[in-house]
Amino acid sequence: SGSGSALLCAPNAVMTSAMVRSAALAVLAFFAVARAVEDDATPATKVVEMLTKLKSEVAAEGKKEAKEFKAHADFCDKTKNEKTYQIGRSEKKIQKLQTGIAVAVEDINVLSADLVKLEGEKSALQDQVSEADKAREKEATTYRDS
Repeated sequence: SGSGSALLCAPNAVMTSAMVRSAALAVLAFFAVARAVEDDATPATKVVEMLTKLKSEVAAEGKKEAKEFKAHADFCDKTKNEKTYQIGRSEKKIQKLQTGIAVAVEDINVLSADLVKLEGEKSALQDQVSEADKAREKEATTYRDS
């Protein structure tokens, strides 16, 4: 898609078609001159008529192609501007998301360290509860035996 749009926006694409049309018109003019020689009108008159007609056709075609080229160039400029804007927005969004990811990773690291610390504290408290339960059980047994 990237190289296709580059080819569409190449000025040579329009210029090449103009060259082909001009060559085709020249060939038609050659055959028309040859035919004019065969007609009763003077060859010079026919050539002048054909060249006048060819000149107006080429001028009209040139205006048409200039209009098409301008429309195509405007399309290319508009597309380039839109893509540049979208890329800029995307780059800002990527930067924002990367910052958010970095903050989240730091939060994960802090919370993981807190979790390890709290698990250690929980284990120590469970040991204390277990020791306290054993001591109470021993006291209760001593109390019952006496």
